[in-house]
Amino acid sequence: MDLETASEISTIAQQIVAIVGIGAAGIWAYYRFVKGRKYAPRLTIGVSGTTIARAGSTFLVITVKVQNVGTSRIDLAQKGSGLELSGLSKLEDVEEAESVPARQLATWDILESHKWVEPLETIEEQRLIQLEEIPFVALQLWLRVVTNGTAVETTQIVEMLGEP
Repeated sequence: MDLETASEISTIAQQIVAIVGIGAAGIWAYYRFVKGRKYAPRLTIGVSGTTIARAGSTFLVITVKVQNVGTSRIDLAQKGSGLELSGLSKLEDVEEAESVPARQLATWDILESHKWVEPLETIEEQRLIQLEEIPFVALQLWLRVVTNGTAVETTQIVEMLGEP
């Protein structure tokens, strides 16, 4: 084998190793970013409420929590996002298990001072609502957050103080 043939074999081997390396890097990137969804936006949301009685009135403390558990920034959309409060009434003459009807009482915009959520950031907002004399057995909070064209929703039932 002469020097020229050895050089050609070395060049071909180098090109084969480069092709295999590029292919392996592509497969790794696919599983890391697409299959593993490591860099996909991931948002967790929560809403909770507590009723308190002070000075002869009943108040509802509402806490909204939005957390970005991913590694990409998530843009928030005000349009479509919001918080809804509904009252749940007692049913009369119930013979079997039935869902309790809800009546919408109020809606609010949320996260108005936030345009996005950074990776691993948690945003929390609270509202204090004074409740009128309302004949409900419980309240329902419904939270909807719109991000990048996708809506995430959650609900929470809040127990009323005293007897309705």
